[in-house]
Amino acid sequence: MDQFNSGLGWDDHELIEIYFRSLLTICDLPMPRCAVFNGLRMSPFVNQDTDVWPSITSVELEKIAGTAAPSEFFQSLIVESDHIEPSSKFLPVLRHFGIWAGAAGWFKYHSQLRFIERFVQSRKRRQTRIEVQATWNGEDAYSLAVFLDALCRDVDIAIVGRDIVKPNFHEMQWVKALSIPSELHDTRQIYFEEVTNEVCKLKPVWRRLAALETGDMMLDNAYCADIDCLVINGVLGQTITSSKEISEMLQRASRCLGETGILCIDNSAFAITHEVPRRRLQNIIVDLLDRGILADGGLVSHQSGQYVLTGC
Repeated sequence: MDQFNSGLGWDDHELIEIYFRSLLTICDLPMPRCAVFNGLRMSPFVNQDTDVWPSITSVELEKIAGTAAPSEFFQSLIVESDHIEPSSKFLPVLRHFGIWAGAAGWFKYHSQLRFIERFVQSRKRRQTRIEVQATWNGEDAYSLAVFLDALCRDVDIAIVGRDIVKPNFHEMQWVKALSIPSELHDTRQIYFEEVTNEVCKLKPVWRRLAALETGDMMLDNAYCADIDCLVINGVLGQTITSSKEISEMLQRASRCLGETGILCIDNSAFAITHEVPRRRLQNIIVDLLDRGILADGGLVSHQSGQYVLTGC
C-alpha cells in the first residue's frame, strides 16, 4: 500500500477514514454491515450484538490504537510480502466494527462475468433483465453492470441487485486496482476515480447502471417474472445451509426464469476450502437435475462450485 503518511494526526479525520477504508479494500475486506445467516441477523463474532457496531470514524480508530500514531497503527494491521494481507492485530479491529471478512468484493467471479457477457451479446438487441441476489451493498451487481456496459455497447440491459438487508450504495466496498479485469484496462478511468495508487471507487454518475433493492431470496416476491439472467453467488451452502431451503430456493428461482433465462451460481471463492457446503450444494443440484426441475445451461462444475443452469 502507499506509504502511510508519518505526519498524519488523529485530528485529520477525513484522511484517517480514507486510509482505513483503502486498507480494508487492499485486504479484500468489506465495509461493516449486518448479515443474515439462515434467515437470522448475525454478527461474524460470537456473543456480539448486531445493533451496536460503531461507524468507522477517526475517533473510533483512535480508541483501538491507544497511544499509537495513525501511521504506526495502520502499519501494524498489515503484513507485507508478495502481497498485503491482514496481520493478527487486525482481528480486534474487525470485531470492533463487525466486519465480515470475505463477504463482498468487486470482480470476484471473472469467468462468470465472461459467460454472462457472451450470453448478453448472443441476445443481439433484445433487452436482458438481470437480477443479482445477495448483493451485499451492490458489489456483485455493479461489477457485472460495469463489465457489461464497457463490453456490450448498444445493448439494452436492466440490472437489479437485491439483499435481505437494504443495500447502501455509499457503503459499497472500494475497488482494488489489481482486481479490475484486463478487459476494462482501456475504460478504467471512465468508470472509476482514483483514491490511492492501489484503490479506486466507482464514479457516482454510474450509479444509474443498476438499481439496489431490499428482498429476501427465500420469498417469491423477491424476484421478478421472466428473468433473463439470475445471479446468486457465495450464498447457497454458505449462509443458507439448510438443504431443504436451498432446494426450495432453487426451485423458486427456476420458476422466475424466462423461456431462455439462465441461473448463474458461483461459490468458487469458498468451495475449495469449504468441503461440506460444496458437497451439500452439489447433491441438491444433482437431485434437481435428475428430477428435471433444472437443466444444464452450459456449466456444471461441482468441484469449483460454478453453475449455469436453466429451468425446464
